[in-house]
Amino acid sequence: MVESAEYRRELEQKRSAYAFLSSLFLTLPDEELVASLQELAAAPASDDVGMHEIERYARERQGMPVEETLAELAKDRVHLMRGVNKNELRPPYESLYVSNPAQGTLGSLNRFYAESGCCMSEEVKDSPDQIGVEFSFVEHLLSEELDALDEGDADRAEEAARTRERFLSQHLGRWAYEYAKEMKAAAQTGFYRGIAVMIMEAAWARSIPTPPFPAQTPSLSAGKTLAGPACGAGCIAGSVERGPPRRRALLPSFF
Repeated sequence: MVESAEYRRELEQKRSAYAFLSSLFLTLPDEELVASLQELAAAPASDDVGMHEIERYARERQGMPVEETLAELAKDRVHLMRGVNKNELRPPYESLYVSNPAQGTLGSLNRFYAESGCCMSEEVKDSPDQIGVEFSFVEHLLSEELDALDEGDADRAEEAARTRERFLSQHLGRWAYEYAKEMKAAAQTGFYRGIAVMIMEAAWARSIPTPPFPAQTPSLSAGKTLAGPACGAGCIAGSVERGPPRRRALLPSFF
């Protein structure tokens, strides 16, 4: 198994990207995000199309009241992630984008989470197939691989990598691009339009820029809880209303 410094940096970049994307889908925009946008407005322009869209939005909002920007982002987020829009955008749930029966999709996801020792947190009231939950699970697997490499445990690192590849092949990699394409068309702000473009670019170019913002969602701890504090062993199975445990040929670098 490859354990070069370059490979580790790649894993760390992917983990950072997944944490960032997960936070956008699982938490509301906050003042920290707006502050990051304000800093981005003064930064050198990026060559990445998605980042360029976000930078343009940041410059447009420069000098505007924080509360106004927060309200605009929150409104757009509701449009994009809760199906409240005129563009008939489907909300970001895997079961709405794949042909498999919803029950089968959720059952498969819950098995992935449980077998990896992850738990559905009560902090996030959402379904296991929400895109932010799936991003969070992959972030966890990347952390597991990095920790194993740091400890010299090649077998555990390889197991985490293989689980990640299976999960992307069977779940996230099958539908994230399609959602991002619809998200781009429906987005009302340059920020979320840029996020959608970043996901689409990654799916085709196999690369993604390092996120310029901090993740708003806490990373997985030793408790292996997805997007929240540790909970009991039965948190995954059962109700999908209660919170979460984060193309092969065309997968982005963070896919």
